[in-house]
Amino acid sequence: MNFRGEYGNGISMNPENKKYEYVILLVFFFAIASSLSINIHSLQKNFLFSDESTYFMMTESIGYDGDIEYTKKDLIRYYREFPSGPLGLFLKKGKAGKIFFAKSSAYPLFAAPFVRIFGANGFFVFHSVLLLLLLFMGYSYYSLANSKSLSLAFILTFLFASIAIVYFLWMTPDFFNLFLAFSALFLWLFKHNQKDPIETDGPKNKIQTFLLSD
Repeated sequence: MNFRGEYGNGISMNPENKKYEYVILLVFFFAIASSLSINIHSLQKNFLFSDESTYFMMTESIGYDGDIEYTKKDLIRYYREFPSGPLGLFLKKGKAGKIFFAKSSAYPLFAAPFVRIFGANGFFVFHSVLLLLLLFMGYSYYSLANSKSLSLAFILTFLFASIAIVYFLWMTPDFFNLFLAFSALFLWLFKHNQKDPIETDGPKNKIQTFLLSD
């Protein structure tokens, strides 16, 4: 499919089209408000299992202890949130008898600051930030060949009428992985499907200059 349409540079400088970007911000603020008000215990039925329990403890360990070692402190913090205790943890034994979490540390590393500030709800606050970036990337890319209204409808449908919205509610890397894959495709396709050369004045044009650079 050729996305080199008449619509040009993705995010428009036309003030009349700003309303669509405001819709994206409105969705973001709604996601933030929902993330902070979610009752984690009701959502998770008062316990976490397998991947979620591992990533939960791992993220708190990075956020509070600065490591991924499984210790008594991790258990104490976990029991404060979920008295039922962790179930199905993925652990591995290291040197000197130390035990470590046996999962990738990328997602916990990025989520840790949010969990440190907002507690368990920080996972969803982090996902809300990723959602904002996904919306802007998708909207900008679709706008290369479609009207602003249709572009917004496309990206909202892609995220909210698919499994992606379920990933948003999981305390696992699924939504984070979606963001990484989406970002890689966006950075590649935006450059190759851009039609018109752009000016370099203004903050948005500078962003586009970066996206189009070699």
